[in-house]
Amino acid sequence: MASTHYDTRPEGGMKLKITAEGRASLAPQTVMTMLKECVAKHGTRKALCVKRASTPDSEPEWLHWTWQQYYDDCQAAAKSLIKLGLERFHSVAIIGFNSPEWFMADVGAIMAGGFAAGVCTLPYLSVAAVSPAIPTPPPPSFAPASPQSPPISSVPIHTAHTRRPSHTPS
Repeated sequence: MASTHYDTRPEGGMKLKITAEGRASLAPQTVMTMLKECVAKHGTRKALCVKRASTPDSEPEWLHWTWQQYYDDCQAAAKSLIKLGLERFHSVAIIGFNSPEWFMADVGAIMAGGFAAGVCTLPYLSVAAVSPAIPTPPPPSFAPASPQSPPISSVPIHTAHTRRPSHTPS
């Protein structure tokens, strides 16, 4: 049983802050429990929408995922991550901009028992741009991988969206 309100260990636990009334008095729920409840309650309603062109020369069209399709694609991402070797309490770095596939990879990592971490792809922003009085920090640097580090691979996650005709533009 956790004894503190924080823990820095991936496999650790936290003592939840429960109150007698208000929002903190509600029973805790996992992300998966909440997602499954949404699927059960709103399965055929739209959950995610994005406007995309199917080819560089075509006009963008709205594509939609229902809650059930969103759940199915998250589950497909989770299975793919497990197949690639994701272990419980390990992390998945997701590189990209906000998109339905980004959220599917994020929830898929959680479904697979891992953690998701978004990697910012924006150019380095200087603190001096906000306040000239603050010295500009050096750009971030990354330590080289150690020989014990697992190999890094870039694996695009393709969702059923590209295969399923039920995602129709409207």
